[in-house]
Amino acid sequence: RGTVHSYTVVHYAANRALADAVPYTVVLVSLDDAPHVRVIGNLDGPAHIGMAVVPYWQERTADDGTVVLLPQWRPAEHE
Repeated sequence: RGTVHSYTVVHYAANRALADAVPYTVVLVSLDDAPHVRVIGNLDGPAHIGMAVVPYWQERTADDGTVVLLPQWRPAEHE
């Protein structure tokens, strides 16, 4: 689990693999068990500073066929 420390909404996909996902919200999350550690990932839905979130991993395939696991977050209230 963690808490949203900062966020931004991305409206332009820097990589073609993300073109179908814009706009998306990128969050900087402080981990509850290690508050000095910050993790970046996407958030399902709108964000606000101080929001409680839980992690999950999403698999994406790059243009070259490489499979990448991306950290994702969802609101803790959905758990």
